[in-house]
Amino acid sequence: MKKILFVILLACLSTFANAQSLSFDQVLFEEYSITIPPNTAYFNTVGNSTLVVPAGKVLKIESIQSGYLSSTVPRPLNALSYFDFFINDKWIYPNYSTSGVLSDFPIWLPAGSYDLKYLYGYGSTTSSTLTVKWSLSGVQFNVVP
Repeated sequence: MKKILFVILLACLSTFANAQSLSFDQVLFEEYSITIPPNTAYFNTVGNSTLVVPAGKVLKIESIQSGYLSSTVPRPLNALSYFDFFINDKWIYPNYSTSGVLSDFPIWLPAGSYDLKYLYGYGSTTSSTLTVKWSLSGVQFNVVP
């Protein structure tokens, strides 16, 4: 009986010894944009970028926001337009609000390189230059053994 308890205790201790924890590293804010020239149809305009989470770190994405700048007036995206966001071709469900903020968060990303794609559409043309912007904010942590 003592041997069985000793083996169980040893197994529990080795499980806890291999556990990792997180320590705060930095707050991350990344901004991306696409400029659409005047008189251009901008249905399904795509922007691409790469996000790298360094080795030994994880990223907790807290929010992704979107909006556009036309004639120097910033505006959130609204029901007349749409915005989709993809990480490595995985669609992040666009649970919209009138402020252009997506909600299904947080999203945890381990160390690695991630392809970001943003898709914006309105089904029209723009009479002036239109800049569509996306921002991603999160917290990066160190993985501590």
